[in-house]
Amino acid sequence: MKKALTLMLLTLIATSTFAQPLKIMRTDRLLTASGLPRYRKGKDINTPFIEAFRYGMSQEAKRWWTGYYEPNIPYASTEKERKKREKAYNAYEEKRDKMTDSLPHHRHLFIARPSFSPPFGFSYSPKDTALVYLEQRWDGNKKKGKKATFHSHKMKVTEAIYDSIQCLHKLAVYTSAQFDPDYTTLDGTSYHFVWYSFSGDKYARSSDNGSRTCKQLQKTFENICLALRTDNHDQLQSLMPTVYELLAHYRTLLLPDVPIDDWDLDAAVRKRNNQ
Repeated sequence: MKKALTLMLLTLIATSTFAQPLKIMRTDRLLTASGLPRYRKGKDINTPFIEAFRYGMSQEAKRWWTGYYEPNIPYASTEKERKKREKAYNAYEEKRDKMTDSLPHHRHLFIARPSFSPPFGFSYSPKDTALVYLEQRWDGNKKKGKKATFHSHKMKVTEAIYDSIQCLHKLAVYTSAQFDPDYTTLDGTSYHFVWYSFSGDKYARSSDNGSRTCKQLQKTFENICLALRTDNHDQLQSLMPTVYELLAHYRTLLLPDVPIDDWDLDAAVRKRNNQ
């Protein structure tokens, strides 16, 4: 009798354990996505999506910014060949500087990617304290075929707003962490935070692990996009108390040996500091 009762008890415990849903650990951190590419038919589907926003869907911009036109001339063995090589590279660099001055290159990106509508986001102007709204659009109809187009416009903001949003952007990326892949699949809108650095892009995105604070971070950046879309300075200003609160919180997520106060942000910030 005791053996039967013990067996029944163990069966009930095992059944209740299997019936319980997997508990998701909530975190304030974004998912570090750089090491977890999503593949479809053998190709990473996030790279072309991010590059479309980085270069404004311009193949010419991508070519000039990634060195596609750089001369492929071997190192010279004679003085004549050396001069020819030097002349070719000087001409290329002069033209590259002119082209890249006018072609889009949005280095630091926030992108919201809804399931059933075109993605949108924003970046930063390297020439002044302006935020750049970015939006992918679909023109045409089903019979004629849809064609993707790209829209962008700048909204000048104060230096304090520019620096605070950009600093929070960088903190969100640098405090991200790797998660169990079982918890990282999202339904609905996904949020992508990309921070350009000379050593390579740092890339983080939303996941099912997000805490209330993490969701507030993502929603705040989405609301920044909505303010930029309509050039609504009052709406953007109303978001700044939340930005400052998130800034204070995400600073605490950095490791002790990672300084933040002396971090360089955009080129415009460095230029202003040197004036």
